[in-house]
Amino acid sequence: MEVPVYNPYNSRNRMFTQKDIHSILHKHDCEYTVKNLTIFQNAMVHSSYVKRAEYTTPQGDTAQLAEKPTDCLELFPESYERLEHLGDSILGAATATYLSIRFPTQQEGFLTNLRKEIVCNNMLGELTKKIRLNEFYIISKHNEDACNGRYNVKKLGDILEAFIGALWIDCEYNFQIVYAFVVSLIETHIDIPGILRNDTNFKDQLQKFCQTKFHYTPTYVMLSSNNGYTMAAVDGKGTHLGTGTGTTKKQGEQLAAQDALKKFKV
Repeated sequence: MEVPVYNPYNSRNRMFTQKDIHSILHKHDCEYTVKNLTIFQNAMVHSSYVKRAEYTTPQGDTAQLAEKPTDCLELFPESYERLEHLGDSILGAATATYLSIRFPTQQEGFLTNLRKEIVCNNMLGELTKKIRLNEFYIISKHNEDACNGRYNVKKLGDILEAFIGALWIDCEYNFQIVYAFVVSLIETHIDIPGILRNDTNFKDQLQKFCQTKFHYTPTYVMLSSNNGYTMAAVDGKGTHLGTGTGTTKKQGEQLAAQDALKKFKV
């Protein structure tokens, strides 16, 4: 029986150069000189383009590795996953620091939710494309073709986090260097006022308003479960701020919060 061939090689892959990295960093207020080029190159490598002891087809059958075409990169010894894990934490810390400075009077809930919006997969994926980091994504041809991998915003955020992880290690854990880069990314490419205007989480909006204006956090009680869930947003004394009926408790709570915001004319 003929053994299937596993062919991950992709002629569209490009190797990261020091010039490429410096171009991205220097355009974003990070006048840093890279010391270890390899760690940044590893930050671009998807697990589908890594050397393995054994290979399988996309269907799970044992396969032998195809011969590498002359116009393709060699497979890499490791992927970006460890760097991504590290970069995720550093990006979160830098973003939280930036928001706490930009919004010094806002409560923890406001800052947490805005940070989540900034570091969500789609936002990071769009950022990756805007700084053209996706051009250096090293991925198997199958993965690129199957899910449009080089332009799939749900996947691209991983390499931005890995890039930040690589920068963190290369600069010997100098937070100010990474922080300057992250702040420039946010201020150059992310419309924070737009995020705040388009916030449709009415519970979160009501919580921010009540905490800022009245120094309490509203809670929710169920008034009825007949023909849907009728919920009420209540203050610390049990006074109803607004009511709403939805097909689920969560929807009812959102509608109750929306009703309360209308009554407060927020």
